[in-house]
Amino acid sequence: PTGALSRPQVKTDPQVVAKIAQILERSGYSYKKAKDNIWVVTFKGKSLAEINVLVTTVENLIVMGVVIAEKDAMKVSPEMMFKLLHLAHDIDRVKIGFDDDNDLFLRSEVTAKCFELADFKGFMEQLSLGADRVHATIKPYLTQ
Repeated sequence: PTGALSRPQVKTDPQVVAKIAQILERSGYSYKKAKDNIWVVTFKGKSLAEINVLVTTVENLIVMGVVIAEKDAMKVSPEMMFKLLHLAHDIDRVKIGFDDDNDLFLRSEVTAKCFELADFKGFMEQLSLGADRVHATIKPYLTQ
């Protein structure tokens, strides 16, 4: 699922795409190329067995995100939303939201200009740990 990373059709900057490919090569992470300009880095979690962090570029931005739960797998309630708002406050440098398909996601967007390997690893850690924490928090609201 790439809905959490969807954007209107925009140009990608070949230099940014090349930069991401180089960073992924040097990162030491296991990853695969899903499509042109979309890579998937997989982590193991405690609550969420497999955490697939999608990485792509949109113009001069690097966008990284995780789909936590698909719409059909959640029973959304005011209590769940309240817990998600608390997590949005607690987890730094990420957005928590619902994409166009109403799937729950975690996402970070950063400018490619000053983005290096250490930044990438920091965001990957933040997203994978955050995804696991969000999943653990919403587990009572999951139907699947």
